[in-house]
Amino acid sequence: MGPHALHFKLERYFAASMVPLLPVAYFVHGPFMDYALTVAIVLHSHWGIMVVIQDYARPLVIGETLAKMAPIAAYISSVLLLFGLLVFNYNDCGLTKAFEMVFSL
Repeated sequence: MGPHALHFKLERYFAASMVPLLPVAYFVHGPFMDYALTVAIVLHSHWGIMVVIQDYARPLVIGETLAKMAPIAAYISSVLLLFGLLVFNYNDCGLTKAFEMVFSL
């Protein structure tokens, strides 16, 4: 099994582990759950964006320069998303409490 196959399996296991994490996060509030949910959301979205970039942002399709810039933009956006969610968890009510407040409307 090559490194890509291992990475593919890890992505699938991680996505499957998010299935129980999301409902549990609705009922269990606190910093640990907020930060676990933050890491899960950022990793899941980053891996998804990287797969789309690898599939569709090829040099033949979008040009050499944009093909080199696309993964860099994905990393920058993932870091900004992580930073934004960490700041929200630290300075505000946290993700789990925010989701509860949205769904209680």
